[in-house]
This record gives sequence, C-alpha cells and structure tokens, in this order.
Amino acid sequence: MKQNRVVFILNTYLCTSKLNIMEKKMISTVVLALIAIISYGQKISGTWNGKLNAGSQKLSLVFKFMQDGSGKDVCTMDCLEQGVKDFQL
Repeated sequence: MKQNRVVFILNTYLCTSKLNIMEKKMISTVVLALIAIISYGQKISGTWNGKLNAGSQKLSLVFKFMQDGSGKDVCTMDCLEQGVKDFQL
C-alpha cells in the first residue's frame, strides 16, 4: 500500500534528521494530512506551494497533484532548499 511506504519513508527521514520534536511533528502532520486528502477526498489536480517554518530554516515546499494515465491520483513534492524534486508521495 502506497500510504504505508510514505509513512515508512517519513519515519526514516524524521528519525535520522536533526530537526527538533516540534519540527518533526509539523512535517508529519502536513504529510499525513496530504495523504488523507489524496486517499479520501475528491479528485484534485494542480499545484500547492508554501513555506514550512522549521526552526531557523524556512523550507519552500511544492506539492503537485495529478492523475496518471490510468486515472490513479498521484502527488509529488519538491523541497527547493534541500534539492528534492518530484518526490513521489
């Protein structure tokens, strides 16, 4: 299941990063909320971007929502400051 893979990747990242507990909770909440929207929400497509205040850092996040050729919902994430491009959620 794709959601389980995302939770595993998120858990691995949060356990190995040097973020404080509040930053980890904030990132977890955003990602899990997006999973819920994608899994149970209406069909969406488009781009959302915003800034995540992670302590002394501000991370620019870009989420791209689309459907693949078979009609399956797909979401990718970019984090400009960390060089992450098209990370599949």
